[in-house]
Amino acid sequence: MNAIDGIIYGQNPREGFAREGTFYHPDLEFRFPVPANWQVINEPSRVVLARSRWADAVIIMQIDSESSGPQQSVQQFVNQEGITLVEQSSAQSGSLPAYQATASAATQDNTELGLYVYAVEFQNNIYRFISYTTKSQFQARKATFCSNNLRFYAVKRFRDFKY
Repeated sequence: MNAIDGIIYGQNPREGFAREGTFYHPDLEFRFPVPANWQVINEPSRVVLARSRWADAVIIMQIDSESSGPQQSVQQFVNQEGITLVEQSSAQSGSLPAYQATASAATQDNTELGLYVYAVEFQNNIYRFISYTTKSQFQARKATFCSNNLRFYAVKRFRDFKY
């Protein structure tokens, strides 16, 4: 038994897990809320939050390794061809510097989308959240998108956390 004690079977919780409405990433020392009844898909390069099995609203979080700060990360995304910027501004997530923007875009089948893009800087990483839904549902979902991202927090005491 000593030979297998401490071996991880299945997903390694140090690479991220969701519990009681919060996504935790022990190795990167952060957490953020998961909206009630949203599905969490933790992939090696990103975390996807989807509302319902039809994914009628989606939040994608990933590290932006190309940008030097939150503002550049958000602006680089919204300046892509096919995306129309609506508004942008500086933001804060606790004491962490952040930047946010709302925009619109259309899919290949001409479905109009509303986008909320948010980036926060933490421990020399830029974490970018891309949130979207149909344009008709955007105003109803925008509060969820905003409140979710503005509560990105550092967590330093994961060694005491019980997985």
